[in-house]
Amino acid sequence: MELHTGTVITPYLLDADRYVLFIATAGQEFEQFQHEVKSSGDILREFLLDSLGSAIAEAVVREVCSKVESHVLPLGYGVSHPYSPGYCGWHVTQQQLLFSLLPEQPCGVRLSESSLMSPIKSVSGVIAVGERIVKRKYGCELCGKMDCYKNRNKLKKMIPMNVSKWIKDIIASDKSLSMPIMTHPGIELLGKKVLDAVIDGEVHFQAIRALNERFPKAMACTAIMDLTVEAEAFGAQLCMSEHEVPTVTGRLLTSFEDVDALQIPSLDNARVPQYLKANALAAAGINKPVFAGCIGPYSLAGRLFDMTEIMMAIYTEPQTATLLLEKCTEFLLSYCQAIKATGVAGVVMAEPAAGLLSDEDCFQYSSLYVKQIIEAVQDDSFAVILHNCGNTGHCTPAMLKTGAKGYHFGNKADMVEALKACPADVLVMGNLDPVGLFKMASPEIVARQTEELLNRTSSYPNFVISSGCDTPPEIPFTNIEAFYQGVERYNNECGR
Repeated sequence: MELHTGTVITPYLLDADRYVLFIATAGQEFEQFQHEVKSSGDILREFLLDSLGSAIAEAVVREVCSKVESHVLPLGYGVSHPYSPGYCGWHVTQQQLLFSLLPEQPCGVRLSESSLMSPIKSVSGVIAVGERIVKRKYGCELCGKMDCYKNRNKLKKMIPMNVSKWIKDIIASDKSLSMPIMTHPGIELLGKKVLDAVIDGEVHFQAIRALNERFPKAMACTAIMDLTVEAEAFGAQLCMSEHEVPTVTGRLLTSFEDVDALQIPSLDNARVPQYLKANALAAAGINKPVFAGCIGPYSLAGRLFDMTEIMMAIYTEPQTATLLLEKCTEFLLSYCQAIKATGVAGVVMAEPAAGLLSDEDCFQYSSLYVKQIIEAVQDDSFAVILHNCGNTGHCTPAMLKTGAKGYHFGNKADMVEALKACPADVLVMGNLDPVGLFKMASPEIVARQTEELLNRTSSYPNFVISSGCDTPPEIPFTNIEAFYQGVERYNNECGR
C-alpha cells in the first residue's frame, strides 16, 4: 500500500526508516458542546469555541510529536514535522488509505465517504522517523503552492483575483465551460442534512468543497441559494426542515407604518454570520473561483410584505413599495460588501420575483435597485451575476440595464433568444431544468439535453451551461456525472 503524499511533502518523508501514523481530536464531547453553544445563538462564544477546538487538536498533535521524540531521539533517530492529508498537495482522499492502516474509528473519529473526519476538530497524519531524517523548515516556508488556502489568505490583499480577466478568458476559450448552481449534493456527500448546512457555516463550506472534489470540472463553485437568510435577518419567521431549504412563513409587514418602522438589521443577525463564514472558508480553501449567493431587493421585499401584496402595492401603494425597496437595498448593499470582503469572486443575486413583472415594472422596481448594489460592489475583483428564473424573455432588457458582469436564466427562457439580447462581453448562463432534468430524468436524457443545448448555443462564446436555478436536494449522482460527460463529449466532438 502506498500513500501518495504529493511533490511538496514526499521529499521530507522519503529517507525514513519508520513512520508514525496518528489521529488527534478535540473529541465528541467538545463537538457536542459546540452544537449546544450554536443552538443558544451566542455568536461570540461560537467563534471562540471554533478557534479553541482547532487549538486543542493541534495541541494534541504537538504532544504526539513530543512523545515520539522522547522515545526515538535517544536512539539516534531524527523526527520530521507532522504532515496531514489535505495540505501542501497531499490530496484529502488519501485519508481513506491512512485510516485503513489504523484501528476502526480511532479515538472515536469517523471518516466519511468524502474523506472528512467527524468530529470536525480532528487531525490525522504521518511523522517520519529515521537516521537520515532532519526536521526542516515547516509550514508555508517549505511550500510553493500558490493555491493553498493558507498562502491564499496572505496573497489576497496583494494579488486579488482579476475576475474581469477570468471572464474574458472564458469567452476566448475554445471549450464550452460549465457552472451549475449546485450545493445540495455536497451536503449529501458529507452524510449531513440540509438543516446542518444552512445553520452551520463550516458544514456549508465542507459541502461546497466535497462537491468540488467529487465533480471538479465546473469552472467555479457556488454556495447554497438560500433566499430566506436576508428575510430572517429582518425578523421574518421561517419554516425549517431537515431535508429542505427554509421557507418564509407568514407576513412580517402589512402597512406603510410597518415599513416605516422597519429597522435595517445588523449583519450579525440570524444566520448571516454563518453564510459569511461559509463564503470566507470556501474562498480560502478551494482552488477555484467561488460565488456566494444572495437575494435581490424586489424578491426580498416580497418575502417581507407578501409576494401578492407587493405586486399590488407597486400600483396601489407605490410609496410603501418604494420605501421597502430602499430599505431592502440598503441592507443588501452592506451584505454584498461583506460578501466581497470574504474573498469570493462574486455573488449570484437571485431576483426571481422580478420575473413576474413587466419589463417596465421590472426596471423600476428591481433593476434600478440592483444597479445601485452593482455600482457599489462590482469591479475587476468581484462580479455580480444576476439570476432571474421567472424571466421568460419579456424582462431581459430590464435585467441588462443593471450592468452586471453575468446573467443567469431559468429553464423557461429561450436560451438562444437570451444570448441574442445580451452583450457579447458578459457571461450568459443557464438553463437546464434543475428538477425535471437533473432530478427526475435518466442519465441518458441529461447527457443528451446537455449536448443539445450546447449545440444550439454554439455560436455564442459567452455562454456557460448551467442549471436553470439551484438544483434541489437528492439529485442522483449519476445525473451529475452525465451532465459533465455531456459537456466533455461536446467539447471533444465539436468545441467552439
